[in-house]
Amino acid sequence: MMKNNNPIGVFDSGVGGLSVLKELIKALPDEHYIYFGDTLRVPYGDKSTEELLVCTRRILDYFKTRDVKAVVVACNTCSANTIELVKDEYDFEILGLIEPAAKYVCSFNIKSVGLIATNATVKSNAYKKLIEKNGINVFQQSCPKLVKYVESGNIQGQEITEVLKEYLQPLFDNNIEKLILGCTHYPFLVPAMNEMGIENEFFINPAVCVAAKTKEFLIDKKWLNRNGKGIREFYVSGDTDEFKQNSKLFFGDIAEVKNVLSQEGLKC
Repeated sequence: MMKNNNPIGVFDSGVGGLSVLKELIKALPDEHYIYFGDTLRVPYGDKSTEELLVCTRRILDYFKTRDVKAVVVACNTCSANTIELVKDEYDFEILGLIEPAAKYVCSFNIKSVGLIATNATVKSNAYKKLIEKNGINVFQQSCPKLVKYVESGNIQGQEITEVLKEYLQPLFDNNIEKLILGCTHYPFLVPAMNEMGIENEFFINPAVCVAAKTKEFLIDKKWLNRNGKGIREFYVSGDTDEFKQNSKLFFGDIAEVKNVLSQEGLKC
């Protein structure tokens, strides 16, 4: 039976999902979160749907053993390619990034929006299908290099600026009015884009949208944790020290990170 103090699962391919966890904590500071970064298999953006399904089911099966009350898929690639295929296999709510972000985009009186994302997210056309139904043109740009830059902590400087210019210029040539950060790693590149003269108001961060959607869901179900400040647990499938080091740039110090390969319930 679901209890208010049951945890919320959050997963991504690596440190990128910490941008979503930060927004969840802002919106719901009292919740208990279990974060999983599949760092052994990062990046997800070039994987096939079949490969993504294996990753998604493996992680959701683990969260099931932890009695989560909901899972936030803090990965646009999985949100675009696997949620609809697996959501009926589990008895907890699975919340993705794309639907709430697309709904938010459509609240603006604009004619065009840009999307930067992984190859898999762009190929899915998930954002495009939802947004263009509302008369807004979506111009998409695959950015296969960006996740590796973020995962390595290389998020500012001349090198990343040149890469960003390469990806963003085709979108600006189409006179976009907003830009969707269609990968959870990309909010960590906002300071670099600020240095290029792009203001914060230009960005749409799906992490903020899914945090609001999660709060709405828990309130509707009357599942908010009323037992005080929640716990944060961190697990990875790869190197724990590397994750802790990289997370300092994006999240702050994390006291303990466990390798989930050694945890019962997730057989990788």
